[in-house]
Amino acid sequence: MMITTGTITISVDAAGIMDSKSYADILSFVVDDAPMVTNVKFELDPKVPNNLLVSWGLIGSSVDAYEIVYGLDKDLLDQTIESTTMGLLLENMDTSKVYYFQITPLLGEMKEHGAPTEIYVYRPPLNWPPDISEGTGVTIITDPSMPTCIIK
Repeated sequence: MMITTGTITISVDAAGIMDSKSYADILSFVVDDAPMVTNVKFELDPKVPNNLLVSWGLIGSSVDAYEIVYGLDKDLLDQTIESTTMGLLLENMDTSKVYYFQITPLLGEMKEHGAPTEIYVYRPPLNWPPDISEGTGVTIITDPSMPTCIIK
């Protein structure tokens, strides 16, 4: 994908049967490369069910850090953490609950730069957290009429 930045000016040349007319600079707008967070993802580790990995991508100019606000209520994101990378591991979370996240790219002395994301929702998978009592999360079935392996 190519991103063009700067001022873009629109001009039009109209041609008719008997006449033609040029209209110069009828529209002008500025395009900058303000950073925008995209592709927010949530991942869980069945071996450590209370850890939530949050990751994302970036379009536009580079940034120094990201402010991540989150909480259990989309109207009250009461937890804040900063990251200098495009991902972070949140430990000791109750990953069986729904969480709401918003990420803002930061530049310089931690000033907002770029728009915050929409609010993203982490929803726990069904049957979460997994039963890891066997340690691997895999149960081997020896009955030949059954599948050879069931992933919990």
